[in-house]
Amino acid sequence: PIEASCIISSGMAVRKNILDSVGVMDDSLFIDYVDTEWSLRARYLGNLILVDPQLVMGHEIGTDNLKLFKWRVPVHSASRRYYRIRNS
Repeated sequence: PIEASCIISSGMAVRKNILDSVGVMDDSLFIDYVDTEWSLRARYLGNLILVDPQLVMGHEIGTDNLKLFKWRVPVHSASRRYYRIRNS
């Protein structure tokens, strides 16, 4: 495993004792930033966030991609954009 600063909640596994000390994810941050906030809280309490690069999970971001110069930008629904802005 390699250390990461943050991890997405989809597909993550957490030991019960870590979950007990850090607490559950803040559901008021529905959709976006629940995992970022939880990761920051876990790290603040001295926990490591580890990723196993050999594990693979498919996860789509957005409903489409917009090509902007050399970058691809995910296109989200209006409700997803609302929560991204509200929670950031």
